[in-house]
Amino acid sequence: MLAVALASLWLLVYVGYAEGRRTYQSFVVDKMAAQGELIQTPIETFLRNGLPLRQFPGFQPIARQILSADDSIAAVSAIGRDGKPVFTVRRGKDGPRAGTAVIPPGDKRFVAREAGDWIHVLLPLHDRFETIGAIRITAARAAITQATLSRFLPLALIAAALALVFALWATLARRRLDHGRVPWLHIGFAAVFITVSVAVVFTLVSIYSQGVQGKARALAESLRQRLEPIVAFQLKLEDFVGLRETFLQYRKLNPDIQAIGLTENGRIRIHTDPTRVGRDWAPAPNTHEFAANLGTTQMRVAVALPDDVVLRAVAKNIKNFVALFIATALFAGLFLRLGRSIEAQAAARASPSGGAAVGESAI
Repeated sequence: MLAVALASLWLLVYVGYAEGRRTYQSFVVDKMAAQGELIQTPIETFLRNGLPLRQFPGFQPIARQILSADDSIAAVSAIGRDGKPVFTVRRGKDGPRAGTAVIPPGDKRFVAREAGDWIHVLLPLHDRFETIGAIRITAARAAITQATLSRFLPLALIAAALALVFALWATLARRRLDHGRVPWLHIGFAAVFITVSVAVVFTLVSIYSQGVQGKARALAESLRQRLEPIVAFQLKLEDFVGLRETFLQYRKLNPDIQAIGLTENGRIRIHTDPTRVGRDWAPAPNTHEFAANLGTTQMRVAVALPDDVVLRAVAKNIKNFVALFIATALFAGLFLRLGRSIEAQAAARASPSGGAAVGESAI
């Protein structure tokens, strides 16, 4: 019974871990793309002035800021037209080696590629006329694995403890379970299996929440970077056109975002919902808000994320998990039957060729 419970519950935990890792990686890729935009924006401004990529002066400080803000990022590179790195900042000596890259199409926001132990996110760089390079953000796949594993390892230990409790209960109450009319063994096994299933679902929801919120924070920081020159050069918002269209474009590229707004002294100046312009900023109900201040001024950009975005993420991936869950439940039922069959055979071999049973029948 211990082997049956361990095999069933650990299979369930592994299925949840594999699904959580796959989905969390997609959130990490989106976050890496938002972080890449922090350096893509100033470089493209530089390139559109007709200057060459290798003369861009601010790559090192911006790249180091990205590395210091996110421990999962291993390297940031600027790739030239020939696919070779022009600038590279790595985290320590164990980071990925600089290598050639395939420049992504200019009409795509970013492209994600896997190479060995690394995940690369490439964002195209444009001058006035064409795509002339890319920004490459690199993260270790091991970091994604570790982030997911840290959530599921305690769950595996809990599953092992519940398996031990179930095995002890099935052993101590064996005689009563064998002769009772109610299938308490199956009911007990189902209760343990459902308990671990609920824990797996809650763990997946936690992972999805962490991934979505991390992407929203990175997006708010990306917008702050784009709007920072307005404050740095002491310009007025009225001197610019198209800022709301920029917010709408960000929201279109990130459909999980409910609203984006720019406030000054607590009053909304620009918002994806034009009816809220001029009002005092107040977080919408049932949302999470991530804000970034523009310099030392009273201006800030805020990103609102609805609470149900995690539920939508779960629903988006629920088909795969439900199919795997049903398959795991079927395997668990087979394991339980196999365990009962092995116990019955062991009991039959333990009796002296059924002699006791035959003698009792003769008497």
